[in-house]
Amino acid sequence: MKRPGKTRFRLFAVEYGNGYAVIDTRLQEEAFAAAVDRGLLPWAAGCRVASRRPRLGSSFLDFLLECSGTRVYVETKSAVLMGPRGLAMYPDCPTERGRRHISELIIHAESGVRVALVFIAALPGARGFMPNRDGDPEIPALVRRAIEAGVMVKALGLDFDAERRGIRLYAPSLPVVLA
Repeated sequence: MKRPGKTRFRLFAVEYGNGYAVIDTRLQEEAFAAAVDRGLLPWAAGCRVASRRPRLGSSFLDFLLECSGTRVYVETKSAVLMGPRGLAMYPDCPTERGRRHISELIIHAESGVRVALVFIAALPGARGFMPNRDGDPEIPALVRRAIEAGVMVKALGLDFDAERRGIRLYAPSLPVVLA
């Protein structure tokens, strides 16, 4: 019997409030891809996942979408920290990799490449998304610069539905709050 990893089990969700937060980023990405391919995300209507882990500059991003003849490179970030006013937040600690990815998205957007930064609020009941200054003080300014450069910055909400034993997309579009 071949095991998927070093242990027999994998922690993918934790109890949070009245539900379950999805902490496994691979499952978050799978849910995002399924939502795109099923047409569940308003901003990605007419898109499909063309490839995973496409190279863009010096980084490998998460997805390349094909959207009615247009390519859109997508980087997803896991937002599993609940902040004030029910806003999911990213990051929970300093992230050199996250800063590099966002900086590269900005460079490519400024050169005319269509790119998107998608924050996955993977905990129940998030009302929106906000960059976490306490986790990494550079991220909020980078997200603001990304928007100004033309990066599509989006957020969605999902959680684990224990009754149905699956990932539930409860908010295909959450507000992105920069204040």
